[in-house]
Amino acid sequence: MRKRVCFFAVIGVIVSFVAGGCGSDRGRVSNGQVLAKINNYELKSGDFKDEADIVFSNKYLPGGETKAKDVLLEDIIMKKILLQEAQKEDFDKNAAFMKEIERYWEQTLLKLLVKKKTAEFSRNITVSDADVRAEYDRMSKEQAFNISFSEAAPEIKKDIIDRKVQTDFDEWMKGLRGSASVEIYKDVLKNVKIFK
Repeated sequence: MRKRVCFFAVIGVIVSFVAGGCGSDRGRVSNGQVLAKINNYELKSGDFKDEADIVFSNKYLPGGETKAKDVLLEDIIMKKILLQEAQKEDFDKNAAFMKEIERYWEQTLLKLLVKKKTAEFSRNITVSDADVRAEYDRMSKEQAFNISFSEAAPEIKKDIIDRKVQTDFDEWMKGLRGSASVEIYKDVLKNVKIFK
């Protein structure tokens, strides 16, 4: 488990390095300025800024800005050195590595799609006070409540919205599945052994 967490942390740095050139110039220096050279790799200020935006997304900088930048820079340098060592060992050409990258890429695409569709569905949902009251009354009959309607209403409304979004999302997925061209070869599936 620890290896997987470390792997994904390294992948996060790789993604930020690759995506670094796509952001706007938000720092005081040019995104293209070399901040550090690590063997034959040049870390650009924009890449560093993008990584800082991810790591310090809550705007809390432990030990102040100067200390936080020093710690982050050292972390990036160490990760880059480890990545270079992994490349020397040809891990980046390993089939298992490529499969992990593919899985990570797929998970990221799915996460982005789900987030986008959930936001779209949420914008189109309305929940009336009467709906919230009816749900509160239904829940009160099923279990003893020690909370007033006004205290429970925001959470109940959120729950109703979440359920409606899930229903809309499920319907959308059914539509996608129904319109997709899918052929299943049962004889091949039968011969695949998944238990050892």
